[in-house]
This record gives sequence, C-alpha cells and structure tokens, in this order.
Amino acid sequence: MHAASRWTLAAAALALGSACRPVLPSPPDAGPTLDAGPVDAGPPPPPALALIVRAMTGDGGTLELPLDAAAPSVLDPTSDFEVWANAPLKNYRVRVFDDAERVLPSDDTANDADGQTLYRLHLSQPLRPGRRYALLLDAQSGPLLLDGFGRSHGDVRVEFKTSGERERSEKKGPHHRQRR
Repeated sequence: MHAASRWTLAAAALALGSACRPVLPSPPDAGPTLDAGPVDAGPPPPPALALIVRAMTGDGGTLELPLDAAAPSVLDPTSDFEVWANAPLKNYRVRVFDDAERVLPSDDTANDADGQTLYRLHLSQPLRPGRRYALLLDAQSGPLLLDGFGRSHGDVRVEFKTSGERERSEKKGPHHRQRR
C-alpha cells in the first residue's frame, strides 16, 4: 500500500468514525435573556417608634425627661408638657398622675402632621413643689396603644419629681360638737 492510499484510508476511517457517534440533544433555548435591572424591594419599613417627653420650664425653655431613667428627673414646678412621636399615634391617651395616683385635670391638644404626633398637655394648676409625679402614655381602649403603621406598643411611664420643699398641708382637727 502506498503512503498516499494509507492517508486516504485513515482520513476515511476518521470521517466514518465521527459520523457514527450519537448526537446529544442541546438544551432547550429559553429565548434571549433580558436584563431586568435591580429588583424593587418595595418601600422601606417604617422606623422604630421614638418618643420625646418635654416639660416646659418657667424661662420659656424645655427640659427633656428621659424615658428609661433609673431615678426620677427633678424639674421646677410647671403646668405644661409635650409628648412627641416620630409616627402618628392611634388609640392613645396622655395623663399626669400625682403621688397618690390621682389623675391631674388638664386641657390637652393633639396634632398629627407630617407623619408625626405632637401632644400638648396643660395642667389646670401647676405641679406642687417637692412631690412625685408620673406622665403616662397608654392605650385609650384595649391593651396596647397603636401607631399609624398598625404596630402595637406598650405603655410609657415617665416618673419625675418637682424641686423645692414639700408644702405641709394644714390639717384641721376634727370639729368637736358642743354638748348641751
């Protein structure tokens, strides 16, 4: 056999061998890929509820009362308070209690604007010196107060006392009847 015919025979064998191999199916075509861009996660979640309680001072300023103080704050006797929330509040009330847990009468206004709540409380009489008080933000009805996002929150109680000497109440003795 000639060298040329050997080459021809080898080329024919290669061609015949490749023709006998099974053809594997290609994966199905899903069509052209589209660039969907960034995935929208929706609006951001509302921020956690933040509250600020302020007492108005005699000089026209304000004193912020800490919400989680270990000891009650001391402030000068006042009759005006503000409670600010970074979210609109629903189903709530604000009251000031004296040391005997009696509610002090007040004239209140609430303003919900720009996704916030500002509650102003004006007591009928200024607080008395040297006494303990508590401002309570709690639910008007039901067990929990709600914010405008439908989230529920527990009560907030801020205890404080007024500066100065406690006034001694003048106790009058019992009236004695005269016997005839």
